[in-house]
Amino acid sequence: SFLSPGTGDVRGLASDGANLYASVRDASGPRIYRLDLLGRVLDVFPSPVISPGSAPLEGLAFLNGVLYGSYQSPPTLFAINPSTHQKLWERSLPGRILALDAAPEGLLGAEATGYFYFIEPAPAGGDTLLSDPIDSGITTFPNLAGLAYDGFATYAWDSNASEMLFMRSFAVWWAVDGTLRAYVPPPDQAVDVIRGD
Repeated sequence: SFLSPGTGDVRGLASDGANLYASVRDASGPRIYRLDLLGRVLDVFPSPVISPGSAPLEGLAFLNGVLYGSYQSPPTLFAINPSTHQKLWERSLPGRILALDAAPEGLLGAEATGYFYFIEPAPAGGDTLLSDPIDSGITTFPNLAGLAYDGFATYAWDSNASEMLFMRSFAVWWAVDGTLRAYVPPPDQAVDVIRGD
């Protein structure tokens, strides 16, 4: 373990496979830190915001060289080039998504209340509801504030209960290309179930 960067109020965390990105609520405004695995700060830059607010990004995910962040209010997805620190684009999200992570086809996101979405990482992308609290088996009143997908399963951090939830697998979903797919653990790959409409 190591000390959190900045003020220590880390809201989102993502990995590019070699380094970590942390979204931090700093005294001078929200910032994104790039850290090595020993906790050394390699880079820091201002986080995108929706004016006049100055809230940090709540969820972070890294996919195909782009850093994605979810903004709480109004619900917004930002795409950021982590090398140049430039915002590439932004678009609306279906709800208050505090938890975000990368998946094979795009992004997985969770609303604090237990709604899980597939989020297409594109300026005009769509958002597909994967499950609601009843579908996912959540029986309490959660505050999901963190999400991790390891290629096998989805884990969600419930800050109300201070516990990690192991989520049921989302067995099938509509891929970006309009194909219904089933995901199975490696070494097997995604299998097309239905093609076309």
